[in-house]
Amino acid sequence: MIVAHLIETKYAPAAAAVAEFEIWLRLLGDVFEIKQDLKSETLIDRLFDKNVVTDADKILLHNIRRLRNKVLHVAFPDARDIVVDDLDTSLAQGSVRVAKIGDVGNVLNVIQDPNQWQHVRDLSQKDARIAGWLMESSTSGLFDEVTVQARKAIERIQQLFPNE
Repeated sequence: MIVAHLIETKYAPAAAAVAEFEIWLRLLGDVFEIKQDLKSETLIDRLFDKNVVTDADKILLHNIRRLRNKVLHVAFPDARDIVVDDLDTSLAQGSVRVAKIGDVGNVLNVIQDPNQWQHVRDLSQKDARIAGWLMESSTSGLFDEVTVQARKAIERIQQLFPNE
């Protein structure tokens, strides 16, 4: 089944990368003795207040934290917006299209009419559904880019640990 394949090969690595980011962020907070019952956004602010992270680090970490939330909560259109708008990364235009069939007797007419098909990228998650956005996010490179951006943030966090 194509959906299972996309979950395993595209979504799961992205979800794992953003989850790993959260663990590294929390470990960094431990090293600098920052209370861990804080939201990760507040944790980043406290790291900034202690001069552990720079302005650029703070922006990157905040964006990856937001991206983590969107990926893990399956809000793929919002994740796409963060990657494109806030992380200033371009994605391919996904080519996934959907159509609303409606009445079963109308199936053939809808399938044959190109005007009935809409690009998922132009629809809300509600209209395109999870499967449509899963396919769109996979074909546009969103999940691959989430993984790359999370890895970049993890590498930066690891550089912030004090030398022993």
